[in-house]
Amino acid sequence: MIGVTRFPPPTPDQPHHRPMSQSKPLPPLEELKELFEYDPDTGLFINKLQRSTRALKGAVAGTKMADGYVSLRVKGRGLKASRVAWYFMTEQDPLGEQVDHIDRVRHHNWWGNLRLCTSKQNHGNLTANGYFFFKGNYRALIQIDKKKLILGDYDTPEEALHAYRQKHVDLHGEFSPYFESE
Repeated sequence: MIGVTRFPPPTPDQPHHRPMSQSKPLPPLEELKELFEYDPDTGLFINKLQRSTRALKGAVAGTKMADGYVSLRVKGRGLKASRVAWYFMTEQDPLGEQVDHIDRVRHHNWWGNLRLCTSKQNHGNLTANGYFFFKGNYRALIQIDKKKLILGDYDTPEEALHAYRQKHVDLHGEFSPYFESE
């Protein structure tokens, strides 16, 4: 193709390369607090200023994205509302960690529904069937660090599912959706 320059992909030693799980630092907290007010009971952000014809003063800020997260626009950059909420409440940028929604609903950003976690812990918050039909039985299995562990073969899908969920809780504790606090 004439006139098209192709650049090689960035390498880890280049300054603009960043692993996918690592986020950019959030803008200064003072700057965000000039733009938004956060209600920890509802999880909503309110615009303090009219920033555009669509971002009106006093209106709920943010847009629910296709992936379910709420995004706040600041200087042309989308910020996850859950990360900004964490920053507002703790005054600590959750850089390098993830903010997990305890109820697994990505737009529920009230303070009591958020917790800081690692990527591995956050992935423990996912649900799966955990079994399949195999040679006349129901085989339960779980994946741990990209390796599949067979939990056993069972007569009924309910037994296989129970084995899967128990192992999931053993591995992920409070981050498992099957965890029940006592």
